[in-house]
Amino acid sequence: MNRELISLHARELGCTYDIHAVDETTSTNDDLKRLGAEGAPHGYALVAERQTAGRGMHGRRFFSPESGVYLSVLLRPDTLPEEMLHFTAAAGVAVCHAIERLTPHKAQIKWVNDIYIGWKKVCGILTESVIENALVGRAVIGIGINITEPTGGFPAEIADRACALFTGGKKAPQGFAELLAAEVLAALEHQLSLEWSETLAEYRRRSCLTGRKVRLADGGKALVTGITEEGSLSVLREDGTQEIVTSGYSVTVL
Repeated sequence: MNRELISLHARELGCTYDIHAVDETTSTNDDLKRLGAEGAPHGYALVAERQTAGRGMHGRRFFSPESGVYLSVLLRPDTLPEEMLHFTAAAGVAVCHAIERLTPHKAQIKWVNDIYIGWKKVCGILTESVIENALVGRAVIGIGINITEPTGGFPAEIADRACALFTGGKKAPQGFAELLAAEVLAALEHQLSLEWSETLAEYRRRSCLTGRKVRLADGGKALVTGITEEGSLSVLREDGTQEIVTSGYSVTVL
């Protein structure tokens, strides 16, 4: 992974993050959580070609071969814990912008932390935080994007719902991973500089769940009616009850 190339592209795009790059690591999020505890500054970013122990929400394994790009950013926001969803939303919008700038794809957000092309996942986002004196003292936003299909295809357990930016044996242009990382970091920095209302408006527009029927954690069916002001999911149960869902693993698309 070419750190100088990423940094060059990022500077051209107006990104001020302190960017570091490695070929391989266990988890960019874990690295930044450790570095954050050791005093690394706000805006420290780490990019990797592959992860050997990538994680998704609730500790689930995140498939991270060298056919993707994986990056994390350390923030020191001093914000309220209930505003953490804002960071995930900003990252989602940023990834969509980066994908659409560099490819012909239209990207959508599957609440709460996945980016979809069509009805397949191309990117996962994991935001983790450390609470200090009742505020979020440190937060790490992790982003993993599938650039090409991995050799041998995606693992069986995700093959029916995962996709990549380049498919059908197509290869990404030389230096694409570095350019994509820079685009994402620049777009993320920009999104985080905006008012929440601006990010929320686009997050809502890009929601691929709004208007869809889903199954809730208790087995009940509901219609997704939108995204709340806080960034949670608003659903209407079949019995007419309106409900607010706050966990992404509480809904399954029907």
